[in-house]
Amino acid sequence: MIRISENAVFIVCEDGSSCSFDFDRLREKIENCCVKCGIKDSWFSDDIALSVEYVLHQLAAEGRKFSEPELDYYVMEVLEKAGLDKIAEQYREQASSDSFISTDIKTIFDLISRNFKISPEETTRLSEKVFEVFEKIQIARTSPGFVIESARFFFEYEKISPCPVQKKQTHTRDVVKPFDFKNPWVLKTEDIIPKLSPGCILHVNSGVLRPLPVSRLFPSIKIELDLIKLSEKNGLVPPYTEMLISPFVDALRPAIVEIAETSEKEYHRLFPAACEGTPGKNEPLQAYIKLPKLKQFVSRHLLMEWDSCAGSLRYIFDRISVDTVFSVPEIPPVRQVEK
Repeated sequence: MIRISENAVFIVCEDGSSCSFDFDRLREKIENCCVKCGIKDSWFSDDIALSVEYVLHQLAAEGRKFSEPELDYYVMEVLEKAGLDKIAEQYREQASSDSFISTDIKTIFDLISRNFKISPEETTRLSEKVFEVFEKIQIARTSPGFVIESARFFFEYEKISPCPVQKKQTHTRDVVKPFDFKNPWVLKTEDIIPKLSPGCILHVNSGVLRPLPVSRLFPSIKIELDLIKLSEKNGLVPPYTEMLISPFVDALRPAIVEIAETSEKEYHRLFPAACEGTPGKNEPLQAYIKLPKLKQFVSRHLLMEWDSCAGSLRYIFDRISVDTVFSVPEIPPVRQVEK
């Protein structure tokens, strides 16, 4: 099915209010850093933003919220682990010092409680140790990442958790080879299309569907679905409601599933190194539906405001059946009702 995440990611602002995670804003920030490092490929910032968003959604499923500094911390972690140190450094410089957090005991406690699965008593003990160190060296404000790493040091090496450590962990980072920008694709669009059935290729040739390349950086399946071209192909004249276009989206389900399955099959065939792990079992790739000109579709075809369109878009995509799960990162989360 097309999945509009139930675990919406919310960011805690400086004034204590919450706002939904802005995928496009993060992508633009990463793209600016890439441009400053001489990288102008638009797919690159999109891949990084998708990877970060996926991690955030996994954590949000546990009921967590994130501050802006924590979001920056996760972005830099993803970049550094991918061997993109120059871009990570550029992102670090771009992050304002205003995004640093206070090192008072309550802030430290809140941050540790969101990042460590330990009891409240252990959280208090760990927070006091970190706070004591920062107080001694007179650090009044710092990055969330530094707080988390300091807490992890005490947690692992002084064994604050009663659970025995099964395997000693080291903090030395593995050496990662620089990413090869000259050869970014595992699988290109032109490798996928000839493998599709004639009926599916008709949707591709019309511009309604388009399989996107699979990158080496963060391998995932991405399929473009152009709702404007879909409405034009089926004679829909704006304005119209989501109920009119939904059956046409529903009819695309077999073609979307076919593109996803073909892309994954070709990926594992052409890049078997990614299939290491459980013998005889390939790890499935995360799949995304990309929606070009979606805001234009919402404003000009549905005559709706972006902040209030989530319910209508959910209606459109929930009609696609349940066999395969896709994420639609551009769709805004449903607003929470303030009690």
